[in-house]
Amino acid sequence: MDNFNILDVPRWYRDLPHQREALEWLWSRLSEDDRREFVRRWRAEASAPPVQNPQPVVTLAQLRALFPFVPRPEQFLDSLNEALARYQITTPLRAAHFLGQVGHETGGLRWLEEIWGPTPAQRGYEGRRDLGNTQPGDGYRFRGRGLFQLTGRANYERFARAVGQPQIIENPDLVATPYWAAQSAGWFWHVGNRTGRSLNALADRDDLRGITLVINGGLNGLEDRRLWTEKAKRVLHG
Repeated sequence: MDNFNILDVPRWYRDLPHQREALEWLWSRLSEDDRREFVRRWRAEASAPPVQNPQPVVTLAQLRALFPFVPRPEQFLDSLNEALARYQITTPLRAAHFLGQVGHETGGLRWLEEIWGPTPAQRGYEGRRDLGNTQPGDGYRFRGRGLFQLTGRANYERFARAVGQPQIIENPDLVATPYWAAQSAGWFWHVGNRTGRSLNALADRDDLRGITLVINGGLNGLEDRRLWTEKAKRVLHG
């Protein structure tokens, strides 16, 4: 008992029956106020701190040069810069990799919502438990949206919890608006991806392949992502 440290619990936890029983016993001893405070603190650790008056990472001229076919790029500028600053995507190389992925995922910032057929792959979204699509209609309701095409009920729920916005589940179309499109991508880059770690380290190593594997789950469109990323490097380095 003298050597037990609560901070070691995540490292040793293996979902064994006696471990679950111990945690459930501990949780049952907390008051409702204590539970809410624990959850607030736990989730705050997984979210980036709010940013006040962030310095712009990308200028309007750069945004226009990178995405020339967007009718009104200014509608994205403030939201994009806030997300870049919030999630420490603030060096030219980090921003180039982030925007390169955005270029591929959104067709040059033109599509904030998955183009729906449905295709056979899109029909397959329905009932996919790995995406959290457990209710009828979830496949279409939680289709890809945002700068990184956030997909699946489970990912929408995780994002909504992380940013404290439960209305995103009630109205997932919010993720296709410029502000939440940028925030969802920043969150995914920062901690919402399958590794749970920021992709900034991969960007610092100029590891396009590694970043693509995390964002795409494979290497689909790698060459197009490379072209967008190289263009972003040229634009941002001016």
